Amino acid sequence: MSAVFEQIFQVGFLAAIIRIATPLAFATLGEMFSERAG
Repeated sequence: MSAVFEQIFQVGFLAAIIRIATPLAFATLGEMFSERAG
């Protein structure tokens, strides 16, 4: 079970999550601003 946690919390894996999630977060923020602007 600890091997699973070691794999999940490796630095490379966390960096990949951030790299993939950043464009999605920017798209969400852009949609929110455009929705509020009308």
